[in-house]
Amino acid sequence: GHRKTRKKMQAVELEPYAYLNIGLRGPAVVFVSFIVFADQPHKFENLFSGTPAQVAAKWRYVVVNANAYKYAEHGSPPDWGASFEFWPNSLYQLPPGGNNSNTFAEATVKASGIPWRGLPGSHPGNNAPRPVHTRINKFDLVRG
Repeated sequence: GHRKTRKKMQAVELEPYAYLNIGLRGPAVVFVSFIVFADQPHKFENLFSGTPAQVAAKWRYVVVNANAYKYAEHGSPPDWGASFEFWPNSLYQLPPGGNNSNTFAEATVKASGIPWRGLPGSHPGNNAPRPVHTRINKFDLVRG
């Protein structure tokens, strides 16, 4: 007989979460980048195939590189207890240019030794993360 095997999906994404800047120029909405690990990604692109052991080994490497990314906050955004350890570099920047989810994907994939083919469609963002300069103080950010 034919035996169906179920593939387990694991993903890492960079998600922007809205905060309210209540600083001197506020109030204004500011998006902060968070790294999120999930079993059900919003969108996905298969970047690596192999045996289960090869994929598991590569995934561990991706996790290490995602956790080493210094241009997004780490932790659980739904708890909203963020310390903004990587601020201001975790400021999510909308195109054109800037650090955003596309920058995270490319940097993490390349650091994990997987050839970067780009993603289908238009994905503006920096090819590599760059330091962010802003006058927004992390202590002025509140969950709106």
